[in-house]
Amino acid sequence: MYIYDLITTLADIRLATLSVLSNFEKDGVVYLELRTTPRAIKAANITRADYVSTVLDVVAKFNQDSTRMHCCLILSVDRRHTLQQAEEVIDIALANKARGVIGVNLCGNPMRGDVSTLKPAFARAKANGLHITLHFGEVAASGTLPELRTMLDLQPDRLGHVIHVPEEIKQEIKHRRPGLELCLSCNVLAELTTGGFADHHFGEWRDSQCPIALSVSSQSYMVRRSPPR
Repeated sequence: MYIYDLITTLADIRLATLSVLSNFEKDGVVYLELRTTPRAIKAANITRADYVSTVLDVVAKFNQDSTRMHCCLILSVDRRHTLQQAEEVIDIALANKARGVIGVNLCGNPMRGDVSTLKPAFARAKANGLHITLHFGEVAASGTLPELRTMLDLQPDRLGHVIHVPEEIKQEIKHRRPGLELCLSCNVLAELTTGGFADHHFGEWRDSQCPIALSVSSQSYMVRRSPPR
């Protein structure tokens, strides 16, 4: 059963958000950037704005009560979104900057969608002070030169995965020095990379000047800090 089939009301959203925050705190996390794709639930008359507002309400209360962990929010745009849908996510993000939305993320099935159609939305986000993080070169099909150049044109602060990347793009990344989010467990266990942990491409990037966030499952351990934060 998909999580979407379980979370169908505002009460469900509140419960799920609090559970996630509490589990991270129990794991010893002191700073969390929670990511979520704004979701409309038509059957319950819940808009994407309602969804985000509910999550932020829980985050605000948690931040107020917690003495150990602070959380901010990153809103995700799915690669399958239309430009209109992406612009709505950016609208919601900008409307909630003061409440703790610090950036926007590009995610979703790397085999789907045309990233170039979403450029105006991400450009507006960047121009209005939101940080940008992108799933980048996750699979070979999304590691083409045109797509990766398009994504770098979005002026990302962070790049996730960075697996299927041609040498000329690697050099451009090293020149720009965005933060790199490298998830060892995801990449190895999902077989996005080959050779196991010993051959993970962290070994290639660790001596670059790029800030690196090492991720294990849902935990991120910062090697060097980088925006958004």
